[in-house]
Amino acid sequence: MKIDSVAYRTIFVHNLGFDTLEEAVNKEFSRFGEVVSLNLVRDVVTGDSKGYCFIEYSSSYEAESAYMVGGI
Repeated sequence: MKIDSVAYRTIFVHNLGFDTLEEAVNKEFSRFGEVVSLNLVRDVVTGDSKGYCFIEYSSSYEAESAYMVGGI
């Protein structure tokens, strides 16, 4: 799988519950700005969340805001 994201606009979020859905993460983190892409990493066999994701924002300012507040 190829990921086309810009590093300075992307944050790494960890310690997510294994039953976490993309929609819930998007809803929570979109309060910091426009989410361009969200990649919730899943186990290839079971499809369960691995407990972390990558979120790309439309600007580095938005990504920094989410990072500094700590997300949730």
